Amino acid sequence: MKMIPNNPKKRFDGKVLYGELEVFKKLSQTFSHANNEYIAFHSLNLPKHPKKRWSEIDFVIVCPYGIYTLEVKGGNIRCNKNSEWFSCKQGEQDRPIENPFEQSQDAMQALTNDLFDNGILSKKDRISIGFGVVFPHINFTVKGEEWDQETFCDHKEFGNFDSFLKKLFEYFFKKRNHNIKLTYEEINNIATYIRPRFELLENTSSKISRISNELVSCTNDQYKFIDVMTSNERILCSGGAGTGKTFLAAELARRLSDDNKNIALICKSIWLKNYLDEVITAPNVFVSTIDAANVNRKRNGIDKYDSLIVDEGQDLFNLNDFEILDSLVYGGLQQGKCCIFHDVNHQSGLFLSFDSDILERFKDYHYINVPLITNCRNSKPILKKVQSLLLVDMGTESIGGGGPKVRQIKVDSQTLEEVLEQELKELLSKDISSNEIHILSPLNFNDSAASKLTGKYSITELDDYSVRSLPVAELSFSEIKNFKGLESDVIVLIELPHPKDLRTEDEKVLHYVAMSRARALLSIIWN
Repeated sequence: MKMIPNNPKKRFDGKVLYGELEVFKKLSQTFSHANNEYIAFHSLNLPKHPKKRWSEIDFVIVCPYGIYTLEVKGGNIRCNKNSEWFSCKQGEQDRPIENPFEQSQDAMQALTNDLFDNGILSKKDRISIGFGVVFPHINFTVKGEEWDQETFCDHKEFGNFDSFLKKLFEYFFKKRNHNIKLTYEEINNIATYIRPRFELLENTSSKISRISNELVSCTNDQYKFIDVMTSNERILCSGGAGTGKTFLAAELARRLSDDNKNIALICKSIWLKNYLDEVITAPNVFVSTIDAANVNRKRNGIDKYDSLIVDEGQDLFNLNDFEILDSLVYGGLQQGKCCIFHDVNHQSGLFLSFDSDILERFKDYHYINVPLITNCRNSKPILKKVQSLLLVDMGTESIGGGGPKVRQIKVDSQTLEEVLEQELKELLSKDISSNEIHILSPLNFNDSAASKLTGKYSITELDDYSVRSLPVAELSFSEIKNFKGLESDVIVLIELPHPKDLRTEDEKVLHYVAMSRARALLSIIWN
């Protein structure tokens, strides 16, 4: 007989009742010639029961003779004059149990009613249904009005279990006229319903939410670095895209401002500056672009800042910006309290060229190097794809659950506009919210294919003002260079050549910045 599952089901405590285990072994050895026409289910839950909120059948047998339930009662059993049944163990108080014949019959009725209600069986089908009880450890010699000899198996008969089952099947099969045998197809349909086999995959929207939560948890783990940074005067903090540099820069600024000190947080991008302005509410933290740093310092009546924090420092590794930074903080860059966050992959070329001598100067000033090695932004598939395509260091993966595969689409016979429209339609059909999707391009909006979809989709072109309210309420678009330091759950990248066609380091940087903005899902439409 085919057993489902093929090993006995364990209870909540991890055990299998000894009596049920013995019956399981017996059943597995019976009707071995039957070619899957005899199927036994162990420990079947019944959510619908005429007398209980929840019930369980020890065994259900589906075979050509019909459907049969078996209740197993191991150990010693007694029944008093009030028809109350008890399980008896030596040295223990007798435990009340249900009448096993009623229990098996009620379970049979509940199961078959469910099969009828769900159209698996028809009332017109004259199939046999029956029930039985197995007492594997006692000789049940009691005669009674509530059971017939054919409906139970005791210890004496347990050794010849095949004979008991045949007797049980024939007894119920002959109780009604015109019973018909089940075909193999009917047996299989019933079995599939009782214990369906299926694989339900986590939908894309759920994956995105889960990954976002996992990444937030990882980012919170980065708080441990704050203690290192606050206890040292000069820090050079390096890490690839997604390792939490901007998060740590903002949190460090808040932490240092608690001492009523004036803190400067400097970056290159006006977009990143405006975003940081929104997320940092401490009154004595002054966020500025490098170009406006001295003007803002004087406007706020500040001679020098007590501490200097730089985000996306690789954008400022040139002589002119170095001198501006040096002028902002008490003691300058050599003796002042400074923390410089920068990318080991440089991300240069979008603003100014990278001067490696500037990086060496920080090292000469004996800045303590704090490397960030855990990626807290990108899902595993995104991280792996960017690293393999561009051969860059973005830290080690932080989440174990993976995420949606990176979607790569080649523009072929269709126009880029058509391909982009299809991809947006596909993503939105997966219950992804429009405000989770951000389109990135090396081109400005008017020159991009995205602008041609405004009649079909509401697309917000981000600017240095609207970036304060990320994420916006609908699909959004920006140039890659402007979105540096920012991120989105879903990135759709367009109008870039495939990495194998890259010709310059600047093109590689553009790819690196763009692809690393995606948290949970990355879709790339290659030219």
